[in-house]
Amino acid sequence: MLRANEAEFEVISHEGTNVVDIRNRCCICRAWQLYGLPCAHAVAALLSCRQNVHRFTESCFTVASYRKTYSKTIHPIPDKSLWKEFSDGDPNASEAFEVVINPPKSLRPPGRPRKRAQAEDHGRAKRVVDCSRCNQTGHFRTMCATPI
Repeated sequence: MLRANEAEFEVISHEGTNVVDIRNRCCICRAWQLYGLPCAHAVAALLSCRQNVHRFTESCFTVASYRKTYSKTIHPIPDKSLWKEFSDGDPNASEAFEVVINPPKSLRPPGRPRKRAQAEDHGRAKRVVDCSRCNQTGHFRTMCATPI
C-alpha cells in the first residue's frame, strides 16, 4: 500500500491496484459508494492510518438507526380473505385505486429485425461473378440453371 497524502492511498492486491480516498469516502472499485460500507481496499487504507472503520460506514448501518427504524409498532397484514372489497356505490371507494395497463408504444415485436437494411455501395463498382459450370456472368455455380 502506498500513501499519496493524508487522505489518498494506492492499495495493491491480487485483483490489481485501487485508489482510495478516505476523505470523500470513495474507492475506484465503487463498492464503497454503492453499498455505503467500506470495501476491503478502504478498510486496508483506514487500518493503515489507524482510523476506526465503523466511523466510515453510512449511518443507516448503525445500531441507533436500526433501533429507530423498528421503534414503532409494525401491524400485521390480515389474510386476503379479510380484505375489504370496494364497490362503485361505496363512499370509501375513493381510497381504492385503479390500475391502468397501457399497450406498448411500438407495435413491432421485440427481437432481431426480419430484414437487414442493404448497405450503401458509396460509389464502389460491383464485382462481376462468373459461373464455373457454364462460364456465363451474373451467377455462381450453385445457382446455375443451365442443363448439363
